[in-house]
Amino acid sequence: MSSIKRRIALQFSFQFIVFCLIGMITFCIVIFLILDILTKEELKRNFTVGALDLIVTETVILDGEISFNSLWEQELENHHMWLQILDEKGTVIYTVNGEDDLPSKYTFTELLQIEERQQYKDYFITRQLDSSYDTPYLFLLGFKNDHQELLHDWRTLYNDQGLVGEAYVQEVESQLSKLRGSLIIFNEVGDVMQTLGQAIHERVDPVSILARKIEPGSETLSIDRDEVTDYTWVLTTARDTNPSASSSYIQVVIITLSVVGAFVLLLGVAFTSWHAFRYGQPLLLFVGWLEKLEAGNYDDLLMEQEKQKILNHRGKVRMRYRLYEAVITAFYSVAQKLKHSENEKKRLEKVREEWLAAMSHDLRTPLSSIQGYGQLLESGQYQWSEEELQEMGEVISEKGAYMLQLIKDFSLTFELKNRDFTHTFTKVDLADLAERTVLKFRHDATLKEAVFAFEIKGEKPTHLYGNSRFLERLLDNLLINAINHNPVGTHIAVSVEQRLDQLRLCVVDNGVGMDEETRANLFERYYRGTNTEERTDGSGLGMSIAKAIVDVHKGTIDVQSSHQNGTKITIHFPLDSQDVSETDRVS
Repeated sequence: MSSIKRRIALQFSFQFIVFCLIGMITFCIVIFLILDILTKEELKRNFTVGALDLIVTETVILDGEISFNSLWEQELENHHMWLQILDEKGTVIYTVNGEDDLPSKYTFTELLQIEERQQYKDYFITRQLDSSYDTPYLFLLGFKNDHQELLHDWRTLYNDQGLVGEAYVQEVESQLSKLRGSLIIFNEVGDVMQTLGQAIHERVDPVSILARKIEPGSETLSIDRDEVTDYTWVLTTARDTNPSASSSYIQVVIITLSVVGAFVLLLGVAFTSWHAFRYGQPLLLFVGWLEKLEAGNYDDLLMEQEKQKILNHRGKVRMRYRLYEAVITAFYSVAQKLKHSENEKKRLEKVREEWLAAMSHDLRTPLSSIQGYGQLLESGQYQWSEEELQEMGEVISEKGAYMLQLIKDFSLTFELKNRDFTHTFTKVDLADLAERTVLKFRHDATLKEAVFAFEIKGEKPTHLYGNSRFLERLLDNLLINAINHNPVGTHIAVSVEQRLDQLRLCVVDNGVGMDEETRANLFERYYRGTNTEERTDGSGLGMSIAKAIVDVHKGTIDVQSSHQNGTKITIHFPLDSQDVSETDRVS
């Protein structure tokens, strides 16, 4: 559980970090796009100011070396502009598209005139000071205004008391039409004295004219003053720009944000779809598995075709299911355990049915005898002597004892086959246990017809981990079987020996032996029949119980016998490394 918690925490933490990084990158891209668009818009509206701002920002001056963007050189040339960079002494240290009449060093007076008039000779100047370095640098951006010269010529040639003379109005209107411009003449207090060209349909108050000068936009502005009348001539002309240049900042920002918003929406949809596929598909798979488990179709989960959905050709969990590897392993484990439990349930049900069938079959014969005697005694048709009654009582008692022993043996057989007794195992000295068992049979007054012998072969200890009660029952059954099925005087020898990692228990007799069929079915339950009149006693389950006890101890039984040549039964008990090491230390 802790493993999958850690995996999920790491997975979602990683995704959160990635998503934050994507958000930050997207935000930076949005800001960059907006700034880029606004910058371009500013360049369209007022190239001189916007271009100079960017040039100052992008130019790097380090140890007298100037890094200048070559793209600006082409732009300045296209706009017929020049650029100079001056150091703190007024010396020109860098020039772009410089004219021949430009100085290599500016005097203090010239710099003051440029600052005051924003003009040098025939050039209009835009300047900006870069004070980000230890010593300041002055950037001068200059250009010629042909319209300014044209306006000066008009004022000189067409001036009539500060206004355009009536004789020249048509000429000026014609030229204004070609220029797509306007001519506005103000008096000294700002009143409009005369308007020509497109200005007739425009707002021509002084503040609007001043705004056009500060933010030219799609127009250029030229101003000339008549010193005699103190009238001001203002010429506005249209720029050769793209019509879209007039779009507002807000409109551009809205369009940009709409595009970015659409991108973020698509990214969100893609991320959501990926999440649904990444986490939804395994969940649907698990739901299907739970339904199969509920229906008891455990084999479906363990089929090779089902595993191919989860595992790759190398047998490892596919990448998209890697997060749920612990869950998948748990599902397979549960499916295997449930399948094993179901198989075990079926097996136990079958064993129970066999056990009941065997009990009813094996109890039928003695019960028939008891029932027969009971019916005879109940009928009252016969007069029984005391000797006959005693004989009937002995038979009933014998059959009752037989049934009780049979039930006990059946119960023991069932337990040995269906219970785990390893927790009852203790360290047992098999040689000591075998010797005590042989002595028990040797001193039994009812078993005088057999001769017993015991031997420990070798000097190694004969310890193993097992259930002493079951081991004693095993040897009892083997010895009883040898006694019951051999003639009087049969020699029975028991020996114990350790060889390598095994402990051997041998029971050998020189009796009548057995044929191949009997040897093959020796450990089958009640192989010799259930006739209760047979001379041999017992339930017929002795050898079956013996085999089950050996199985409980993970041992094997080997039977060697032939007709009239006796029988040798050898039992091999495995010794684990702990047993062997302990016996080696003792030896």
